[in-house]
Amino acid sequence: AAVTSPEVVFEENGGNDLVMDIADQVRESVRAYTGALSDARYTPPHQRKIRLVGITTSDENKGRFDPHAEKYSEQIALTCTEDGISYELWRVPEDPHEIESAISRASTTEGVHGVLVLYPIFQRKELLQLDSSAQFGFRRKQNNTIGAEKCQDRGPYKNRLTGVYYKTYDDYFRDIIPPTVDVEGLCQNYNARWMFRKAKWYVDSGRDCNSNENEAVIFPCTALAVARVIESCHWLYNQDAPIGRRLEGSVVTIINRSEILGRPLAAMLANDGATVYSIDIDSVLLFRAGGKMRRCNKLEMTIEKCVRESSVVVTGVPSNMFKLPVEWIQNGSTVINVASELNVDEEALRQVPGIFFVPHVGKVTVALLEHNLVSLHRRYHAISQV
Repeated sequence: AAVTSPEVVFEENGGNDLVMDIADQVRESVRAYTGALSDARYTPPHQRKIRLVGITTSDENKGRFDPHAEKYSEQIALTCTEDGISYELWRVPEDPHEIESAISRASTTEGVHGVLVLYPIFQRKELLQLDSSAQFGFRRKQNNTIGAEKCQDRGPYKNRLTGVYYKTYDDYFRDIIPPTVDVEGLCQNYNARWMFRKAKWYVDSGRDCNSNENEAVIFPCTALAVARVIESCHWLYNQDAPIGRRLEGSVVTIINRSEILGRPLAAMLANDGATVYSIDIDSVLLFRAGGKMRRCNKLEMTIEKCVRESSVVVTGVPSNMFKLPVEWIQNGSTVINVASELNVDEEALRQVPGIFFVPHVGKVTVALLEHNLVSLHRRYHAISQV
């Protein structure tokens, strides 16, 4: 059953101010670290600069312009410059071999401490297909084969023991970034072991760049940004409760199940006690603590019912055609928009009593990207010195 919230007045700039405060807090810690790193008295010359490489296929001169990737890269470049971090963007052709080669080159270049691929690389989902003559073991699917030949319409193995194959190029690219430079923590070998099992790892992430970094887990920075916003503003978040129970009593609906946002965020919040409904175009999943999840009957658990039960609603639909009906949102809810487009009518939302609305989390996302990079930098040199 829905929990009745205390009476709260809609704050005109409350969400924006909160985002700025969280980002400033994280960036202050980052600048303290990079400032100490640049001190020649304590740091060898080759270790005085943290370096991040971004990889994109967006290139206006080649007719492949991705406005979202370009805007994100600009925000990263500006923030990194201000905070003492070196950022460079590599533009590569929209070809799987070229992209994999760029990831490999960046991951093995001395002095590169983080690699960030600006997804999506391929705008539509493309099925991978085995090709023994291809250098990297896959090629674009050329047609829709059926019958006996259908078994060939698949990419390389993701896990031979389970028989799971990669379905898209982007899924494959995420997994080939080594954990030592994976600034988003998206590679399967890393996040499958840590991200979806223990709440305590995310609760302390993104706070202090100088504490326990050799043990900290790297979480996707957009999902982590939303989690930080929720714990900072949501009235049901109990700072005094034991880790794993701080969101007990909260019901959260996340309209997105991407690897970058929806899926990790659902697991993180569920592991801290929340009941989480994860929604995509095909299904509704219920996440619970310990990595447990089950598919809901869509006839019984509709999107509307999920939202009406929730005290937190997160929208991340990359389309200006999607608008969440405001009448579904209960009084006193926390509503967080992560998509570049507003997924809710802000003017109508103002009429709902007690709403706390966060229209964007971009500044926190970039700040936590820096925090993840600092974590990798500490580990990178610790490993190199062994």
